[in-house]
Amino acid sequence: MEGPMIRNVTLLALSAALMALVACENPLQENNQTNEANEESSSQNGGGFSVLYDANGANFGRAPVDENGYATGASVALLRNYGGLAKDDNAFDGWNTEPDGTGVQYYIGESFSMPENDVTLYAQWSDAEQCFTMNAATGTITQYLTASCGTAVGHIDIPATVEGAVVRRIGRALFNGVGLTSVEFPDTVVEIEPYAFNNNNLTQLALPGDLEVIGTDAFARNAALGNIEFNSSLREIREDAFFRTNPAEVILPHELQHLGSRAFSDAPGVGPELVEIRGGLAIVGAGAFEVNGIHTLILHEGVQVLMRNAFRSNNLTAVELPTSVISVDQGVFFDNDITEITIGSDVEIYDDTSFGENGAAFREYYIENGQQAGIYTFDGGEWNRE
Repeated sequence: MEGPMIRNVTLLALSAALMALVACENPLQENNQTNEANEESSSQNGGGFSVLYDANGANFGRAPVDENGYATGASVALLRNYGGLAKDDNAFDGWNTEPDGTGVQYYIGESFSMPENDVTLYAQWSDAEQCFTMNAATGTITQYLTASCGTAVGHIDIPATVEGAVVRRIGRALFNGVGLTSVEFPDTVVEIEPYAFNNNNLTQLALPGDLEVIGTDAFARNAALGNIEFNSSLREIREDAFFRTNPAEVILPHELQHLGSRAFSDAPGVGPELVEIRGGLAIVGAGAFEVNGIHTLILHEGVQVLMRNAFRSNNLTAVELPTSVISVDQGVFFDNDITEITIGSDVEIYDDTSFGENGAAFREYYIENGQQAGIYTFDGGEWNRE
């Protein structure tokens, strides 16, 4: 009995040794596979060099964080001051490769080529009192001092404080028609007054965190303005605020309660392809989005009234109205080739122009069928209810 047992043990030992030998034939295989995976991952995220942002003496906010890795020669787009960095009585003035500003200076919207090492960029500060005058009682910046700071073209940074007072408002027509391409706000700003940034060359806009009111024509006639980041606390967008701008999409915040007439009308390019209006807004102002390129419209429950020409001259083919909508005014969807309408019961349709090219037939059919809720489709020259 001992012989077979010894033979079995010997065979098992030999088998284990053989497996170990096979595994050792290519001892680097597993490590190579791991290295290849790491190299592939490194290639996917652009390489291993980092860009670090330093607050450099700020006493408010936080420095932005770039989590990307960059290969040598890769293009690095400067991050905006989205953490709200601020320093008492100073204006944020871009980034520099040296803390004292003696290195290479960069401004928002610019980019640089990644060198063969990590890069640290330091926030730069300029004396706000040299550039701005302030109504301390209202917290309003009333004047930009070109004699001290030069003509306000290109980039401008709004300080959080001037002369010891917190900046709460940007004054009327403060930067009207001066050629600005970008602007940074502190989160302290609650109101941007009429015409403050009218007729400039802004391309993107991040609204401050505490902003509540955007005044008439505040950002109008910025034809290249293609990206707008709305803050959650915004309550009012007044008449013509973004007239003749060109955002790719408009997603309005939940807290918005007033949208003025022509607020986003007359896009000089294709205009927004998507518009989303949340339920905090009961009334969409007259002509608010007329003459744009809207393909998709999302209206949330809570929207009640669509005023005259609100979405006239767009590219809508289907409209879905929430059950909260009670009135569709004259020309709201005129000059849209609409073939599908989702609508609630007993909605007041002002006239034959309310629902576009096929609107007269729809209005007649909707009324004849007792203004019933449902999905209505236009096919073969007539409307039907599903």
